[in-house]
Amino acid sequence: MQEKNRKKLLKKVETEEELLFIAKMEEEVFGKEAWSLKQIKEEFKNSLSEIFIFENGKKLGYVIYRKLLDEGEILRIGIKKEYQGRGFGKKLLKKLLEILKEKGIKAVFLEVRESNAPAIRLYEKNGFRVLGKRKGYYSGEDALIMEKILK
Repeated sequence: MQEKNRKKLLKKVETEEELLFIAKMEEEVFGKEAWSLKQIKEEFKNSLSEIFIFENGKKLGYVIYRKLLDEGEILRIGIKKEYQGRGFGKKLLKKLLEILKEKGIKAVFLEVRESNAPAIRLYEKNGFRVLGKRKGYYSGEDALIMEKILK
């Protein structure tokens, strides 16, 4: 049942159309900081990375992560603007963490813009803690480095 439920929420990207969807969402969610379609395709081809579309009846968001040994790094995560603030980011993150745990990941890392209070709250509520900062990481703004240990 868990596998079936996960498939309903997170679908592994396999097609060009899905990559185009993610590129469009990147622009919507991140604006001038968005990854290009070329960058997304490069990550798609990277054997250490996986890309998922978050679906709950329709495409609501996506996540890109990279695995190295027993660590994972969330590179990109986004929910369509009209669905933000409704708990979908929490569902996406929860399902991703389940997948990572099943894959033997013991620690998950990410960077988040220091001014992105909603994202920081989401990560903290899901067990992430701040490890430090990357000065000027986002066009001059600091990034918080966050970590979650999976048990």
